[in-house]
Amino acid sequence: MEEIDQVFIDAPNVFSVVALAESRRKEKKAIELEAGRVELFDSEKRKEEYLEQAVADSRAPQVHHT
Repeated sequence: MEEIDQVFIDAPNVFSVVALAESRRKEKKAIELEAGRVELFDSEKRKEEYLEQAVADSRAPQVHHT
């Protein structure tokens, strides 16, 4: 929450808030990636996540609306 607040404080005007937030998000991700705290999400990992989600969805109780 504080990071969001700081973006609004640091932005020179209302029109640059989104660009500043995106820039800070990319900077933070680069720092975390460099420190090894972020896992790269390559195509193989995407397939694995998709399959895990499909299995979870298939096990979820089905709700029927009448």
